[in-house]
Amino acid sequence: ITGLAYSDALTGVKNSTAYKEKIKELDEEIQNSDPQFAVMVLDVNNLKKTNDNYGHKAGDALIVSSCKLICRIFTHSPVYRIGGDEFVVLLRNDDYKNRETLITKFDNAMKTAKVKTENEQLQISIAKGIAVFRKEKFDSYQEVFKQADKRMYENKSEMKKSFPQ
Repeated sequence: ITGLAYSDALTGVKNSTAYKEKIKELDEEIQNSDPQFAVMVLDVNNLKKTNDNYGHKAGDALIVSSCKLICRIFTHSPVYRIGGDEFVVLLRNDDYKNRETLITKFDNAMKTAKVKTENEQLQISIAKGIAVFRKEKFDSYQEVFKQADKRMYENKSEMKKSFPQ
């Protein structure tokens, strides 16, 4: 039962309950040491439009396909679904060290990523923002998250300019 309590029913990744537990652990680490990690916030674009035009089944498929793409690139990092179309990846160890390469890989994979609906294939589009923990800059996990979240919204805004809906 505890495994289910920490898993997102739709995607199978860790859920917001697991995420809140992880935040507590990271905040303790931040107080007691100098952990190496980066936070990546990702938000699936066009979910409402997909739901409105193709139905909620297609919207769910968009979320699941987006999640699979995230998990395929960030294989050594925990992925959390923290909201309807919002994910967080905690980059540590090899994924932390190789984050620039992984981000490039993610961007390239997204260019060709599609989700099948009953009638057509839709392009997957995911906005992202990343922030790296620095002891001298941040006092808590939440501060790192806020910076990553701000960058994700900036990225989303840029994506909308490039591909107006």
